[in-house]
Amino acid sequence: MIAIHFVCSACGKHLEVDEAGAGALVHCTDCDAPLKVPRNTGRAICPHCRVAVLVAENLLGQSIECSTCRKPFLVENPAASKPRALYIHFKCPTCGKHLEVDEGGAGLIVYCTDCGAPLKVPRKTARFVCPHCRVAVLVAENLWGQAIECSTCQQPIYVQQPDAPIQHACPYCYMVVLVDRSKMGKFVECPACHRQFHVPNPDVDVEQEGPSAESLY
Repeated sequence: MIAIHFVCSACGKHLEVDEAGAGALVHCTDCDAPLKVPRNTGRAICPHCRVAVLVAENLLGQSIECSTCRKPFLVENPAASKPRALYIHFKCPTCGKHLEVDEGGAGLIVYCTDCGAPLKVPRKTARFVCPHCRVAVLVAENLWGQAIECSTCQQPIYVQQPDAPIQHACPYCYMVVLVDRSKMGKFVECPACHRQFHVPNPDVDVEQEGPSAESLY
């Protein structure tokens, strides 16, 4: 699990809990004040070990200690930072833990957040697009055919073989439709609501103007 970093509103103590504790009521380890673990967090990547952490808004622009390597790093404000990199999703071969690091960590040696085993971040990945938020992720071969959590919207994605049909949510009825890859960049009909919608081509990243059929754009 990823750790949530936040600040005690009473004494300013920097705290961290497992992401499963989001929304739970805890007590500050310094002043014992009751406080709620924030749900509204952003992702930050440790520049030392390339492992992700979740950071509350009241820690933006401050230095925190990485939950994995315990080295300090500055949490930048996402609004002022560079465009975020793609995330590489892969599996620890020792314990099966699903891990993710940003693409800058490809080829680096990191440590599993569950079992502590050293492992190399794979360079061989395939690019998939989340059907919910349309943001791309990079997925290692040992996770093909499995479900992962999107790095951006935290919704589950089923990762298919790279040559299998892609998943795309109909913008009208929100049904996730399997679309043949040859249809990327074209209009298709939703089998549920029978309305035409455009399937973006992630390699182009430009939405096209639709034909006479109804379009969301």
